[in-house]
Amino acid sequence: MQTFGPDATSIATVTRAYAKVRSTDPKVQHPTQAGLLRQLTPVEHARVKGIPEKLVAGLSVTRAHEMLGQSVLYAPFVALGERMGGALRAWHDGREAPRGVARLPAILPVEDLPLFAAA
Repeated sequence: MQTFGPDATSIATVTRAYAKVRSTDPKVQHPTQAGLLRQLTPVEHARVKGIPEKLVAGLSVTRAHEMLGQSVLYAPFVALGERMGGALRAWHDGREAPRGVARLPAILPVEDLPLFAAA
């Protein structure tokens, strides 16, 4: 069993089926009574992954944990999307790609792609 105190700075993986209350899923210890454990709330699950709480507002506990359990950490994913978007914009506009982003190759004509090559 994986138990974490309220002051824990990290937690084990919280999966899609967290709402099923399995014995191996992370549990939160009561701050004063060591024998009491509880599940994370959907809001706590969202906070653990850095996901805006408004994305789970109004969902059932099961649906929220299913959605969050299939998600990734929010901040790195947003950063990746921003970098990709910046590189694509630069490529489209013919500008130099942002620092640290590889320049995208020129687009090949469809006929030159192996997928469409004649057998």
